[in-house]
Amino acid sequence: MKAITAYKRNTAKEYDQSRFQSLSGKMIHKIELSKVLNAISVNAIRDDKILEVGCGTGRILTELLELGFNVDGLDASKYMLEELRKKIHSKNINSKFFLSRSDKINCIDNSYDYVYCVRLLNQLESRECAFETVKEMLRVVRREGSILIEFVNSLRPRLGRNNTHTSRISIKDIKNFLKDFDVNIERIDGAFFLGMGAYKNHVFILKLTYHIDKLLSFLLPSFCSRVYITIRKNN
Repeated sequence: MKAITAYKRNTAKEYDQSRFQSLSGKMIHKIELSKVLNAISVNAIRDDKILEVGCGTGRILTELLELGFNVDGLDASKYMLEELRKKIHSKNINSKFFLSRSDKINCIDNSYDYVYCVRLLNQLESRECAFETVKEMLRVVRREGSILIEFVNSLRPRLGRNNTHTSRISIKDIKNFLKDFDVNIERIDGAFFLGMGAYKNHVFILKLTYHIDKLLSFLLPSFCSRVYITIRKNN
């Protein structure tokens, strides 16, 4: 199967440098990583088998590996996976990386203890594809295991640089979709209440932005620009 992806060779090579090497980019990465770590610390242990769907160049995955977690990854771009393999080439790591569409995951049922995705659902070609991805994540996670999904909140207006095509979802959409599954929503968390654009501010007010945004995101997760939902799969 030929994977469909927006990330070609040049884009993959420049991905980390163009998005996450600036001070604001590092701050955004820190926030996203913390959301994943907080969720995993509650729902998984070091020996659990974890899968990142849409792992890209391994920006988050490699951090988890360094912390001792057992993480595999899949992505629809062979070029992104090439960049990931370069990062861990010199390390003694037994992780597996799959070339696969997220809505047709090439793994057997109930094969992972924990599955997560970040910056994936909004980049898919349609809402239908995003929901199929969630369905696939639930299929490959074991019974009593958990998945973490992150998405762009459709309740937020399209402003500035966000006025582009993206698959936007609401918490209500997810709840309605999950009615046909034997699952429980365990946690709803939010990030970037002020929007990612707020982190483009001058370095002197970046820390203030971070603390204000963190507080508002904690108090009003349903109105954040990005929402994180932890879902547990029942027996």
